[in-house]
Amino acid sequence: MNIKILLDTPSVDSLRYLLEEMVDDPYVGTLEPKRRELWMERMFKKIEERQSLDMQSTVAYNGSGIVGIAFSRPLADQSYCANMKEDNDFWKMGNFYVLKDYRGQGIGKLALNHFLEAKERKVFYFADRENLASNKVADACGMHYTHDFFVPKWTTRKELCKKDVVVRCPANYFRVYCGVVPPQELI
Repeated sequence: MNIKILLDTPSVDSLRYLLEEMVDDPYVGTLEPKRRELWMERMFKKIEERQSLDMQSTVAYNGSGIVGIAFSRPLADQSYCANMKEDNDFWKMGNFYVLKDYRGQGIGKLALNHFLEAKERKVFYFADRENLASNKVADACGMHYTHDFFVPKWTTRKELCKKDVVVRCPANYFRVYCGVVPPQELI
């Protein structure tokens, strides 16, 4: 296998096949099958916007075909989830999606290591607690597991919490990993 990881700005057309599979993934796709087309439209717009801004993603290629992607970006509005002040120079890896036929071959680890190196390890990675593969990749890349956050099902508001805490409401829980521990003045 000839996997190459690049920071790149792929087009909608080059990602169409990957998105068709990604839409049904429980961690990065839509949880509502009836909203499948809406999810696809939003992703197409997001990709076109990223391309117009020359905003690079972390992309895994096998030859000329894309087999995995993370929509990486500056941490910015996700700083609260990382327990960081907004004015920082850290990055967010984004959820890395690998086509089913290519899973289990270390592509996620290659991609995260590439992004960590490119961004001098100033990277945060949020992994769904139940996504064992994502959590293993973060551990294998030497990232620090710092805390968790959760999003109650009835809101989009995010709440910080200690590791492995569970609240009495339906919620999605995420583990927060960082490549390098930030200086105290940014926390």
